[in-house]
Amino acid sequence: MLKQFQADTPRTKLTTDITYIRAGEHFVYLSVIQNLYNNEIVEWHLLNETTLLWFMKRWIDSVGT
Repeated sequence: MLKQFQADTPRTKLTTDITYIRAGEHFVYLSVIQNLYNNEIVEWHLLNETTLLWFMKRWIDSVGT
């Protein structure tokens, strides 16, 4: 894998991560999309459960704008 974590123009390289956070007896999931051009968080969501299709749709929507 090429580890090129910098971009010359905005929104040409985006990265994402999903992490879970304990909330009482349950977990919530934090989904973040980051622009590598300026390290800006372009979108984030806090979810009650992971939904792969939801996440993929949000990723596609973010890349397309």
